[in-house]
Amino acid sequence: MLNRVRSAVAHLVSSGGAPPPRSKSPDLPNTTSALPAAPPEAPRSPPARAGSGSAVPVKTAEARASFSRPTFLQLSPGGLRRADDHSGRAVQSPPDTGRRLPWSTGYAEVINAGKSRHNEDQACCEVVYVEGRRSVSGVPREPSRGQGLCFYYWGLFDGHAGGGAAEMASRLLHRHIREQLKARVMATIGVTRGLGDHNLKVCSSTLPIKPFLSCFPEVQVYDLTQYEHCPDDVLVLGTDGLWDVTSDCEVAATVDRVLSTFEPNDPSRYTALAQALVLGARGTPRDRGWRLPNNKLGSGDDISVFIIPLGGPGTYS
Repeated sequence: MLNRVRSAVAHLVSSGGAPPPRSKSPDLPNTTSALPAAPPEAPRSPPARAGSGSAVPVKTAEARASFSRPTFLQLSPGGLRRADDHSGRAVQSPPDTGRRLPWSTGYAEVINAGKSRHNEDQACCEVVYVEGRRSVSGVPREPSRGQGLCFYYWGLFDGHAGGGAAEMASRLLHRHIREQLKARVMATIGVTRGLGDHNLKVCSSTLPIKPFLSCFPEVQVYDLTQYEHCPDDVLVLGTDGLWDVTSDCEVAATVDRVLSTFEPNDPSRYTALAQALVLGARGTPRDRGWRLPNNKLGSGDDISVFIIPLGGPGTYS
């Protein structure tokens, strides 16, 4: 009997787990316990067809959900698809609907030529108000001078630490600044530039980039109250997609050329200037990629530009 049990076990192992054939020996059971039957496979849904009204495939939905642009662009679903088109690289700006960015700011952006899946630049333009102290009774006081702080905030964030980090910074950094100011904790806001890209190498080399990145910000202070400014005095805030191919002198020449074609009280002049700078850095598509008028390579990077009038928001009709 022991030999027959060993034979049955050996057969079970050699057959990959299939039950042994029924035995007619009186020393072994005539039947074996059947393995539980696998449930029938559920019928698969046919793949969704474009325009059929079927559910969007999961991968497509995730890809769209992972791509976002600044809310002030007010992009429709179709506009979002155009903004994500690496071949056309259409310039995006806030719509001319009468509702303009704070401080009459101009803005324009364009996606890269294919170096990353989505536009990794992010932008933010906000008016931030820090509440003042409450009264002793706990009843909020009416906002007045000296009881609160109101300031304008602009931010451009490159995707050095990843597109998700840039998006998070564009949504949360100004809120963090507000909370820090509210708590009277000044000069404690750090930057995250040195956190990511540990394995990033210089293009076509084995030279690591990380040692050349610094977590210490470069801070410049310009006191607007110390100078008089005209409507043509502007601050150009741009990502490396602009400055990699455009010099300071070329930017200044574009500022003079574009603004001179608009009336000083035209509210669209700063957006037009931002668009001109983005177009100038992007170039035009040719057989060998995007080229500038001098036939040099245009910027294949994401390009984002703010134009901030130093003379203030002004009064526009």
